[in-house]
Amino acid sequence: MSLLRRVAASIATTTIAAGFFLLPAAPAQAAGVGYVRLAHLVPDKIECDMYIHLNSVTGDVLQTLPAVKYGTVSAYKSLPAGTYSVSMRKPGDPPNSPPVLSTSVTVVEGKGYTVARIGSPDKSEARVIEDDRTPPAANKGKVRVVQAAQRTLDVTVEGGPAIASSVAFASATGYKEVDAGGRTFSVAPSGGQAVKLQQNVASGSVYSILVTEDTSGGVKATILTDARRDGSMPEGGVATGGGGSRPDDMAFPMMLLSTLMLVAAGLLIVRRRAT
Repeated sequence: MSLLRRVAASIATTTIAAGFFLLPAAPAQAAGVGYVRLAHLVPDKIECDMYIHLNSVTGDVLQTLPAVKYGTVSAYKSLPAGTYSVSMRKPGDPPNSPPVLSTSVTVVEGKGYTVARIGSPDKSEARVIEDDRTPPAANKGKVRVVQAAQRTLDVTVEGGPAIASSVAFASATGYKEVDAGGRTFSVAPSGGQAVKLQQNVASGSVYSILVTEDTSGGVKATILTDARRDGSMPEGGVATGGGGSRPDDMAFPMMLLSTLMLVAAGLLIVRRRAT
């Protein structure tokens, strides 16, 4: 076998092997963990530092969100199953100082939780809201409403069932199944203008419609992703109503694979011309 042929064969073999090894792995759930995200759902201008502690409110800090504003929802943090404390303090206060609000959350394997500062400006509390990650039926998604605007709401989906009616302030509804695909949701506050919200509902995924007040006295609605159809939790940083984004972990491997394929093809062309 000529040197050129041996090089071409070697690169071709490497390319095929790379193709197998660089294929994206099926998503896997982390064993023994649950998921917690933090939210500020009180319609005021007060900011707070939020902490997740191991054990008590003065225990080791596992996560810190500084100066969190109304309408902010964090990404999920995976935590081993167990009981944790969530505390909320004035911005800049030491993490071991007495909190303004606090609560505990018992994390169960595979479950998701939203721990929120919620209520009216003059009467807020720290509350644990369980996020239902149970998959919906085939070709369906699941949607609920998290209501952080000081009025009652009706939420519907065009061409489908009512999601929730007369939803009270500072509450979270149960989940309703809706058909997968492009959907338009209507959030209608009592005595106000309805807001339309478009979302591509992925089959098997779970969502929350977060409703907050805007600066003009109306309401605004944002879709949060509670769980994806592959069972994974949304990733990303803190954002107002953001479900986070997933980085393209395959970009570099696929670039490498493409380069190997091009080199192999070029050598084969040179060989054919030489013969």
